[in-house]
Amino acid sequence: SCVSPEGLQDSINEIVAKYPRGRSFVRPSGTEYVVRVYDESETKNGTLQLALEHGIDLIFPSVNAESYELATKLAYNYI
Repeated sequence: SCVSPEGLQDSINEIVAKYPRGRSFVRPSGTEYVVRVYDESETKNGTLQLALEHGIDLIFPSVNAESYELATKLAYNYI
C-alpha cells in the first residue's frame, strides 16, 4: 500500500476497480530517480488502458479537470 503521497493508493484502487482482474502498484527505484509502475488486467487492451489511465493519473495529478480530460482523450486515441 502506498503511503506517500497521500491519496495515491486510493487513486490507484479506484482506477484498478474498473478493470476485470486488474492490479497495479507503484514503487520507487532503488538505484535511479524513477518510479516503477506495474499494471495487469484480464486482457491486453485492458492492461493498456489501465496503464494509460494510471500513468495519466500519476503525471497530471495537479492539472485542472479540463486539461486532465483532454490528456485522457488524446492518449486513448493511441490505443
